[in-house]
Amino acid sequence: MGIKGLIGFLSETAPGSLSECSLESLSGTTVAIDASTALYQFTIAIREGSYLSSLTNSKGESTSHITGLLNRCIRLFEFGLKPIFVFDSTPPEAKLQTLAKRKELRQEAENSLEEAKERDDKEAIRKYVGRTVHISKKENDSAKQLLRLMGVPVIEAEEEAEAQCAYLVKQGLADAVGTEDADALVFGCGVLLKNLTASNKKILKVDLPKVLKLLNLSHEEFTDFCILCGCDYCGTLKGIGPKTAYNLIKKHKTLARILEVKSETLEGYEVAQEYFKNPKVRHIDEIPRVEVDVQGLKDFLIVENDFAEDRVNKIIDRFVKAKSKKTQLSLKSFFGGASVVAKSGSSGNTNGDKVQKPSGSTVVKNAETQSVDHKDKADNVVDHQKDSDIQDSSNKYEGDDHGSATKQDDKPTIGLAAFCPSDIRLVKKRNIGS
Repeated sequence: MGIKGLIGFLSETAPGSLSECSLESLSGTTVAIDASTALYQFTIAIREGSYLSSLTNSKGESTSHITGLLNRCIRLFEFGLKPIFVFDSTPPEAKLQTLAKRKELRQEAENSLEEAKERDDKEAIRKYVGRTVHISKKENDSAKQLLRLMGVPVIEAEEEAEAQCAYLVKQGLADAVGTEDADALVFGCGVLLKNLTASNKKILKVDLPKVLKLLNLSHEEFTDFCILCGCDYCGTLKGIGPKTAYNLIKKHKTLARILEVKSETLEGYEVAQEYFKNPKVRHIDEIPRVEVDVQGLKDFLIVENDFAEDRVNKIIDRFVKAKSKKTQLSLKSFFGGASVVAKSGSSGNTNGDKVQKPSGSTVVKNAETQSVDHKDKADNVVDHQKDSDIQDSSNKYEGDDHGSATKQDDKPTIGLAAFCPSDIRLVKKRNIGS
């Protein structure tokens, strides 16, 4: 869930803290990516795009997450970004109740989905399909294996990935955090990049220092405000949304004082405060450089997961080329980082919205930056389709990534046709919304 309603509230109350940016503008940026939200996006997008069908290997195991992850990693490297994927580990005790509730809701959604399928209610099916997606441990493990074979850094968090990502930024090992969960801001991530792993969404940059400045809140007050909005680590107060929560914090300064004045209790809020302030993280001094294991990658994709050999060879060649070349920096890159395109009408963007590398930061040793390949631009979308016709749903879910080739920012992307198993039928679709 992250922080309930936070981004919408910021867009109305502190629009100057938000801006849209392109992948090209982030060239040279090291991004700590919350792997769980990325894998969720890949899986739901392919299931939605192929009308409930998942890509599978000959053993019946889902490969949707592998397809999406491979596609997005290539895209990130072609645009010169340096991703670090961070995986959740054991959840903190404070989150167990939230996870139990999510499991219950997922089961209810599965029941509703079955009923919708019996009625052939396509609208209801699309509504519930996203609520039933769950990334298994096996899928997580295969994603880690793929990334390591690709030479992409993988970090297993002590507990929460968002907290670990924020830690990497604080340590100067990353410049920003890529996640859909706004609680990364409460953990102090500095810069949050939303929709980073979505192919059909503009990347939304959230600048934490600007958030605090425009809301006129200290970080402690911001934490209490977010807890009041609703977070994963404690309950909520009935009838309080972001606007009311903000007004209460501005008036009373602390959550404890608000509860005292309102004569209410909020179970576990002190635990949430402490966890946001001092989360358990894995202490890391540097991100080691990892080389691409070409043969291991071929075996994983072709032998273990039945991907087409000729397509895999082409994709690996393209990835190795993207990963090994140095970034072609623009003049703006020499003046404090990648520029970000501000959203029309936003206020407070007086500093050019640049992603700044922290002073004295520690970066990946000996890591080479990447170049953008301008060849093979694609004008058509190629999507996975099995036996039934599908409807276009490129904008149905926030964070969709169908692994499609789209012409965005005049740069190439990789289509499913490039690496999906050879026995899957493909259909060309017109490029919508570009």
